[in-house]
Amino acid sequence: MTRIHRNIAACILLSIAAPLTAQLRHITLRPPAENVIIPQSRARGFTHDRSDAIEITEINARIDILESTATTTIEIRLTNTTSRRQEAELIVPVCEGAVVRGFAYDGPGGEITAEVLAKDEAKRIYQQLVAKIRDPALVELIGYNLIRSSVFPVEPRGKQKVRLTYEHLLQVDGNRIDYILHQNRRTVHIESPYDTEITELNLKLNDTYIPYGRAGKLARENQVTQDNNAAAASPSAALGRAASKSSHNYRNQSWDLVDALEQNTVKLEEIESRELPEQMQKMTNEERTAYVDAKAGERNEIQQRIQDLTQQRKKFVAEEIKKRQGGVDTLGSAIIQAVRRQAEKKNFNFEPPEPTAEKDN
Repeated sequence: MTRIHRNIAACILLSIAAPLTAQLRHITLRPPAENVIIPQSRARGFTHDRSDAIEITEINARIDILESTATTTIEIRLTNTTSRRQEAELIVPVCEGAVVRGFAYDGPGGEITAEVLAKDEAKRIYQQLVAKIRDPALVELIGYNLIRSSVFPVEPRGKQKVRLTYEHLLQVDGNRIDYILHQNRRTVHIESPYDTEITELNLKLNDTYIPYGRAGKLARENQVTQDNNAAAASPSAALGRAASKSSHNYRNQSWDLVDALEQNTVKLEEIESRELPEQMQKMTNEERTAYVDAKAGERNEIQQRIQDLTQQRKKFVAEEIKKRQGGVDTLGSAIIQAVRRQAEKKNFNFEPPEPTAEKDN
């Protein structure tokens, strides 16, 4: 999930024109095209004979966010690797409430349409695809609404460009809005030369926290529990949590003395000795101040090092993903880049997911 933080105004009600019945029937009732393009999954079109006739050579995305409405435009460039004309269709899993605003491809054509298929209809299309193509990668379509396009041509040894635009309301949670990106569920963790040091630094980072008060000890234990939960979920989740904890947005002034003093929410001399960790209880005020200052300095150094390593890791993983996918960005990476551009333009605080490689069957 990609998150953007900002104060959100009231949701906008969309005025949606009803699709033409003929267009909808044309899309929902016809059998699958000979090449099915699902850009979340792979750099080639799905075919019943696995001929890989159509290749995805480039994916670009643009996202415009107005209040709580996102308009997503996806542009996909395709190449026909064969000496005969191919027909293809585009299928994109989307979240609930998505509305198609436009679909087009280069060159002359007949009826050019794309429609959102609700889950029940999408399930039937999924079953048709599995029966024809029999590719396990198609399992990612289960449970999603789908945008399905009309059939479009790709000439022999030729290129084609398709453009899809759709809108949906973003999820709102207080001062946060979430742009949900449906990617291939079957992801693999990519190890980097920086993972071990990041993991070790995260353990050292925990040692810089000084619990105080009644809730301090329980909160400190919960911090470790959440680290363990992330590690049990996946290596990527653990590394992502370490990166989050290295941010200055990760504050625990309600139970950590370092953060509390930095935020001026407590005064060290007013805290009773019994509310401090055992090693601090017999210290003088001067010794306590020096101890807290030392932990604060140590934390800053560790956090900065984790941030530096995380940036190097992201660069390494991005390059490795591109290598595995033949140098072509996936729809996921294209959309994340588009969301980042939009966030920076509006001074949003952008929280990207931990990058993972998409497994291509």
